[in-house]
Amino acid sequence: MAVGGQLQTVGSSVMIGPVSRTFAYEPEHVQAMNRAFEAVCAKLQLSAGSKDRVTELVGEKIIELAQTGEHDADRLAARVLAEFGIENDGSLWRH
Repeated sequence: MAVGGQLQTVGSSVMIGPVSRTFAYEPEHVQAMNRAFEAVCAKLQLSAGSKDRVTELVGEKIIELAQTGEHDADRLAARVLAEFGIENDGSLWRH
């Protein structure tokens, strides 16, 4: 259990979800969130299955952005990386 959130499994990855709200996502939105989560974790050299606080923050931010209506994996990842002060240098999807 994370502070302010609940662990959610998305594909083979663990993402953090807020406890206070319930949102439903289409399967393609979940896939985009998972792809963005894995891309950001790879870029930040985090283990997608880790329960460390930085990985939790990545998951929380992706969910927060998805709740505002952003469902594009590229934009989700770029926006989360920007919040960490990292620009997309074009290598985001080259792993």
